Amino acid sequence: MTTTPNRLHFGDCLDVMREHIADESVDLIYLDPPFNSQRDYNLLFSGEDGAAGDGRASVLAFGDTWRWDDAAAERVERIARARAHPARAAVVGLYEMMGGCGMVAYISYMGERLSECHRVLKPTGSIYLHCDPTANSYLRILMDSIFGPGMFRNEIVWRIGWVSGFKTKKRGWIRNHETLLYYLRSGAAAKRFNKEYLPYRPGYRR
Repeated sequence: MTTTPNRLHFGDCLDVMREHIADESVDLIYLDPPFNSQRDYNLLFSGEDGAAGDGRASVLAFGDTWRWDDAAAERVERIARARAHPARAAVVGLYEMMGGCGMVAYISYMGERLSECHRVLKPTGSIYLHCDPTANSYLRILMDSIFGPGMFRNEIVWRIGWVSGFKTKKRGWIRNHETLLYYLRSGAAAKRFNKEYLPYRPGYRR
């Protein structure tokens, strides 16, 4: 298998990695996967004239609703049978704790793909997994299972909006942040982190 650089693949990333990406050939992976948000996301577009509100339509971009079904059950069983599968400990453990549910369906789906990410990363590579509080804790367990707890380096949190929780209709605290889980492929990757520096802001230096 030969990895071809500068190529865009369309399709399920699991199939693409298995068919087109060689072992230990990737320096950096960033994932922005489904979050298990239990929502459907639509793509909005306008008619040919482009006028706002005129000919506007939408199409389902993707569904982020996970349910326990036959496909999920087969996926968990497949991982459980593969005793050397990197995600096995996390997936089987969560299934034994939570039973067949939407979260386990989601985690088993992510487990197959993150295991392939582990395979294709170079020993000096690193991975950033984008998620939100819905599944953050479960994904952390999954990543520990696949990459090893010692390969966790940081949890990067940023605010996704500037709306005050007290100015919305929602009662209680609003969800206004998302997270990157940062892991290394091996200890060798720790030496490859390159810091970027910005100039001092005006007036800082005297």
